[in-house]
Amino acid sequence: MTRTICAFAVGFTPAAWIGWEASPSYVEKDGVLREPFALIPLGGAAAMTTAATGAYLLIKKARS
Repeated sequence: MTRTICAFAVGFTPAAWIGWEASPSYVEKDGVLREPFALIPLGGAAAMTTAATGAYLLIKKARS
């Protein structure tokens, strides 16, 4: 299960960051900024999940 979570996070991290870069960001006439802000913390959370599960798997492998 941990490998599956790590594999998903490894794939989702660049997808979120590429999606954020590829999505248009603009300022409306009334001064409101429109951008896909949710992809920034989702990509960061996926990167931290990748690092944490990867470290767990490395430590688990080193102990056995």
